[in-house]
Amino acid sequence: MPVPHLAPPTEIVRRAQDRLLARVSSLAEPSVTRTDEPDPSPAPTTLPEVADEQRYVFREALAAGGIGVIRRAEDRRLGRVIAVKELLRDSPDAQRRFALEAAITARLQHPGIVPLYDLGWRATGEPFYCMKLVDGESLDAKIRQATTLPQRLRLVEHVIAVADAIAYAHDQKVLHRDLKPANVLIGRFGETVVIDWGLAKDLTAGENHMSEGTGPEDHGASDMTQAGTVLGTLRYMPPEQAAGEVVDVRSDVYALGAILYHVLAGQPPFAAVTGPGLAAQVLAGSLPDLRRLDPAIPAELATIAHRAMARAPNERYPDAAAFAEDLRRFNAGQMVAAHAYSLPQRARLWAREHRVAMAGLRLALAAGAALTWLTVEKARTRAEERARTEQAEREAAAQAEKAERIAFERQAVVDAQRLQTSILRAQDMSEETDRTDEARAVARAALGEALRTGGPVAAASRALAAAMMAPRAITTLGAGDGAYVEDAHWLAGGEVIATRVEDRRARLWEAASGRMLVELAGVSGLDVAVDGALVTAGDEGLVRRDVRTGAVLAKLGDERGLVAMSPDRSRVAASGDGEVVVRDAVSGARVATLPRVGHAAAFSRDNSRIVTGSDGDAWLWSLPDGKLLGELPTSARMNSQVAISEDGTAAICTR
Repeated sequence: MPVPHLAPPTEIVRRAQDRLLARVSSLAEPSVTRTDEPDPSPAPTTLPEVADEQRYVFREALAAGGIGVIRRAEDRRLGRVIAVKELLRDSPDAQRRFALEAAITARLQHPGIVPLYDLGWRATGEPFYCMKLVDGESLDAKIRQATTLPQRLRLVEHVIAVADAIAYAHDQKVLHRDLKPANVLIGRFGETVVIDWGLAKDLTAGENHMSEGTGPEDHGASDMTQAGTVLGTLRYMPPEQAAGEVVDVRSDVYALGAILYHVLAGQPPFAAVTGPGLAAQVLAGSLPDLRRLDPAIPAELATIAHRAMARAPNERYPDAAAFAEDLRRFNAGQMVAAHAYSLPQRARLWAREHRVAMAGLRLALAAGAALTWLTVEKARTRAEERARTEQAEREAAAQAEKAERIAFERQAVVDAQRLQTSILRAQDMSEETDRTDEARAVARAALGEALRTGGPVAAASRALAAAMMAPRAITTLGAGDGAYVEDAHWLAGGEVIATRVEDRRARLWEAASGRMLVELAGVSGLDVAVDGALVTAGDEGLVRRDVRTGAVLAKLGDERGLVAMSPDRSRVAASGDGEVVVRDAVSGARVATLPRVGHAAAFSRDNSRIVTGSDGDAWLWSLPDGKLLGELPTSARMNSQVAISEDGTAAICTR
């Protein structure tokens, strides 16, 4: 595409502009609306007469680049606030670059690309062009405000919108060459707009003759564009562009991947590298793995970003549309092309996809049955009303079609309201740990309904994600009587739970259902032996019990207080009359007798030592000979709590 020459407008152009404005003014008609109160600020019926040189009022600067500055401005003729880009540097190269940017911006007509309104010259001869002022923030600012990964994941939809806009530009044979979060604006109403086409390249015009850098050395110690060069931003620049080589649509795909990388990681690519080393890192393509930066980043999104940023262009997505399609498939819960799935992952996705298909099949069968019934009913009606005229039949058919359309529209409203209610219900239930499964079921149904009807898929997906990540209560034991639980242990490979509650009672529960199997009275302590048997102390002495029935299997001793179990669960320390007895937890054989009262005890890891404590005193013993190694006085005046190091060389005593 030839670069336009920035000469001041001729008189012919001025007259054409005047005729256009006169035509616009003639379309305005006086309002015929009548009100009881006069309108304090009636709208003008004609456009104000404003000379061309007085049309635009330039305001404060909003941003500045290598060759231009963007200002807020007022269009006095059309009464609107716009953005104006002015040329700062008066050089032939800068003017050609400015002209090409204006021409390309005017050529690209897409909702995701900022539109150009007008091109003009200031009284002093400097060129400028007018464009839409997007009221919002840059994607870069949005990423900084998103402090958590879930918040940043909500920005992925804007990355998809950017990819769609770039796919359109590529279809128009235009490369952006400076894609980065700072060149993406997010409007107040969620619109996504790509700006700053100053480094764009028109592929239809052949190689342009603007000043371009030849390699990474042109960047110096900065990762930004230098004035007078067409380089881009190093952190988002593909290696071939940084090396001054030929670029194509896959170069923009690399920059899209870098934007996605920034969104997922919360920091730009190569964030830890600054100065001259940045260019070397870009050329080498040694990019840190996203999943190492944050393991919570979805693996599919990380794979999409890394494929788009592959060092070799032929290993990237072929175009921006393919990149956007993989992101959409991720948002829809489908398999993405770039990711290698494991067999379990494929199975889950297959089941999810076929669940939706089965639901669609059921709906199709129901619709077929309804259609069949309707066909039969219409045939019967036509047979009964054969004597009616053809005009009457057409009128009846029209009335039936109208009624069906009204019913459909009403049902669509009801379905949308029900879907929104389901999403809100799933979000509320996700906060209740005992309703997590129900929340997941509701969220899955809501997402399926949204996909089927074209409803709010993003909101339903977020509700499902929240439900899947919410903590889930497996079962609740003994919630009815409110008894205080003092101790609990898993038994029978996790199938049974033993609890000790107040009033010297023990209970055995079925873990899967939460059903109480048995309650045992007179139990002061319980633990699990090395062979998995339940060991209790209490009114029946020190005994081994069946883990499901609580029946006594064997009596280990007469001690009524279980003090401690060794780390390997082969020894048990129990309190008797003024002494602590150490026994084998399976056979009950007496290992040692410690002639001191003990309410607390702890074994070393190798069972060669034990520390006991009671009423502010503690003692260290050797095993199996039961020899007293030393007294350990404490400042406590009540029962002592004790602990011992793994090698038995250090002990802790406290209340």
